[in-house]
Amino acid sequence: MRNTQDIKRFAIICLMVPLIFLGGVASVFWLMLPKSNSPELPYSDAAVLETQRRGDIVVIALKSFQKTVGAYPADLQKLQDWSGATYESPTFGDGLWIYSLDPKSGEFRLGMRSARGWALMSFDSGRQPPGWYFSD
Repeated sequence: MRNTQDIKRFAIICLMVPLIFLGGVASVFWLMLPKSNSPELPYSDAAVLETQRRGDIVVIALKSFQKTVGAYPADLQKLQDWSGATYESPTFGDGLWIYSLDPKSGEFRLGMRSARGWALMSFDSGRQPPGWYFSD
């Protein structure tokens, strides 16, 4: 019975082709998604020291921007555009820098937080003495 086997093969092909196509489309969309750091990069003394080292480089660039332009940048993207540099991310927490500028004092705060949104550590240019502080 040629017809029964042909019908089964045809049915399987008709089911498989759309699934393969949809799988391919889904794969392309998955590859296009922006890559991010792990939800929570692990904490260690070495990670804190490395994050401070990386942050110090950003702080030096911020101070250089301020000396050249006369004010701190509104955001880190403006700093990157001005310097042409790419700054390394924190090595623990959510892996992202948080930057804020106080419009009244003109001072900045550079920090990082946990994946849950809690502030972990920051450099406060307006605090005396300026430097890295862990959140209370």
